[in-house]
Amino acid sequence: MAAAANGESMRSEDTTNSAGVSRDVKDAETAASASKSAGPVRSAKSLVKLEVVVYAIIVVMLAVSCLVDGQVQLTVAELIAQMLVFGIIFWPMRGSIVDRIVGVIGGELMIGGTQMALLDLLPRTGESNGIHRARIGRFDEVASSSLLRACTLWTSALLVVLAAFVILGFLHQMLRRERTNMVLSLSQSLMVNVAVVATSGWVFLPVLLRYFSGHLKGTKVAGAAQIGIVAIVVIVALALLAALACASVRWWQDYETADQPDRSEVVPHWDIDERRRYSWIGIGFAPIMYGGFVVFLAVVALLVFVG
Repeated sequence: MAAAANGESMRSEDTTNSAGVSRDVKDAETAASASKSAGPVRSAKSLVKLEVVVYAIIVVMLAVSCLVDGQVQLTVAELIAQMLVFGIIFWPMRGSIVDRIVGVIGGELMIGGTQMALLDLLPRTGESNGIHRARIGRFDEVASSSLLRACTLWTSALLVVLAAFVILGFLHQMLRRERTNMVLSLSQSLMVNVAVVATSGWVFLPVLLRYFSGHLKGTKVAGAAQIGIVAIVVIVALALLAALACASVRWWQDYETADQPDRSEVVPHWDIDERRRYSWIGIGFAPIMYGGFVVFLAVVALLVFVG
């Protein structure tokens, strides 16, 4: 009888212990799940704050450029583009150092080429010497037909650079020792390279200013229809930029829940844990980099419909 009682007591203790262990495991899983769900919220807020700060810096630089000539305006726009290229350092997705180098080269060529093409269109009065500097005009004084030709040239150069990205990216994937996740790696490397090239669209900001600074100074009188078109284009452009910002939050959440690359696909000296820690910075810069396309399309629309 005593043995039976002891057996019953031991089984009761085992049942209690197993119930306690299962309860502890369940509590741990619940806490981990809550921590995981709380993580994206905090990082999403940080991502949005980053985008707001960067856009605020762009607005301040744009306001300052209203007070200078066209050449300095282009320099300010080039600085904005270079600031956005900085985001490639924190790009968290698949890709090697080769992919980054190819993207930076293509982006810098587009930024420099766009700046030089627009600079050649600016009117100059007088000649520069040791004492006096030639007067450089603004884009208010440039014919819309000349600016449209520059936009066409930019589009042609963009197609060439994108084709080069696809060819070089495919060759790089084929030369890899371990050809795993080729499609995913190629698509993610192209995503960041296209984002870097898109930053060159921000160089067209001085052209966009001609529809505001000119009106404010009274150098160009526009009818009510033209003012309405400018307002519509600006509203649509802002809506597209806001849509990209909202999409970036989803991009980050998808990145957090997706399978991460193995260490053979990580850029040298950039550990996977560090990539995850700073992933929100790279993805936060992405919609602003892609915003260069929005700026370019807005400029083309205004040149076509307003002149």
